[in-house]
Formats: sequence, structure tokens, C-alpha cells
Amino acid sequence: MAAAYLYLRQPERAAQLYEQLIQRSYLREDAGIRRNQDQGLLFAYADQGAVGTAQQLAPVLAQHYAPWRYVEGDAQKIPNAPYLDAIHTSTLMDLYANATPNAQHRLEHMVRTAPANNNLRTDLAQLYRIRGWPRLAEQELKIAEAALHAHTAWKWNRA
Repeated sequence: MAAAYLYLRQPERAAQLYEQLIQRSYLREDAGIRRNQDQGLLFAYADQGAVGTAQQLAPVLAQHYAPWRYVEGDAQKIPNAPYLDAIHTSTLMDLYANATPNAQHRLEHMVRTAPANNNLRTDLAQLYRIRGWPRLAEQELKIAEAALHAHTAWKWNRA
């Protein structure tokens, strides 16, 4: 229901509902639901103009996610997607709060760490465009486009 209020451009009501869900720990044991609640709250704050609040809260919420997950019987650690989503959202809150140098540093680090992640790469391109660097933005978008075409070709060849 909170997401519906956000979609209907009623971020104040959405924020109230997300706050209640989080405060009551409603389904918070499920990482996907917890991630949706956290991101919804942050975007509700940002949409109502409380970007500073969202920027301050984002790293606190990101601390609730482990960077790695472990599969039973396997000693190798695996990157935790909800953690990446949380720090990515935290970085976007920096960008929305006009802390562009910090957002740029964080996004560049994430792209170096996960170069095949097109969401990160396109957000970095958007940041470069905002900063007035169209050529850098174009380079990032071309890399993302090439990766998308390679992935699509791989899927077709596999079928």
C-alpha cells in the first residue's frame, strides 16, 4: 500500500506507512521485503523534499545488510545483492542532495568493483551528464550498451 501512495505522488502518506512498517518490523526478516521498505522510505523522503533526511538515513539502513552471503556447504562467499542495492540507493541519495563529488567517488568505486552491472554504469553516466561531462557520460553508456548486446547474444546462443 505504501508503494501505491508513492506511485500516486503522495510521498508524505507513503513515508508514514513505511515508517510504521519498519517500526513494527513487519516482515523485516525477508531481505527482499526489508530492501523494498527501506528504499521506499528513502524515496518517499526524497520525493517530499526531505533529501537531507534520506541522505542521513540511507547509510544507517545499509548497515543492516551483510556485504556477503554464504551458501550452506560452500566455503566461498557470494556478493549480497540487497547490500549492493542499499549502498547504491545511499549513493543516489548523495546525488539527490547535490553531494555529487561523494556520489561520483562512490559510483566509480562500485563500477570498478562490479563492472558488468549496467544499473551502476548508467547511473554513473547520468552523474557525469549532471556534472557537465557529456563525453564521459557517452563513454559509460557505450560500455553499458556493449555489455547489454553481449549479454543478449549470449542468451540467444544459449537457447
